Amino acid sequence: MKLPPDVIFHHAERLMVWIPHGVMDAQRIEQLINALAHEEALAQTYFHRFSDFSFVDRVNLDFDYVFNAALLRRLTHASGPKVKSALVVKSLEAIHYSKLYATLTERSSLQVRLFNNLEAAASWLGFPVALLSIPEAPSKT
Repeated sequence: MKLPPDVIFHHAERLMVWIPHGVMDAQRIEQLINALAHEEALAQTYFHRFSDFSFVDRVNLDFDYVFNAALLRRLTHASGPKVKSALVVKSLEAIHYSKLYATLTERSSLQVRLFNNLEAAASWLGFPVALLSIPEAPSKT
């Protein structure tokens, strides 16, 4: 499975990094969920997650979608180990939906926390800041 360009997996560290740009919608989230499920099945383990929504211009989601996505994630991890998910959010719209997701996953094996900066998210996850980025593709000139 080809990964979306805004996703990278650090297999040795069991860390997924997602840094979406532009519009956040259900299709983008479904691509992420599918990539995550695929990589976790291949590795036969769960990955901690880091998502940086700082580059999202607009969120095109609704309550029902976020509710169902959170429920699916809860059910998927019902018997799994604790997994950390750090979300860096800055816009009010992204904060709204991220808080909703975090609330709906409370008391599950998913530990979702919101941060307003990269350093705090890295510290909570226990990874160096350098791992929380996606290398840019070389330009074609």
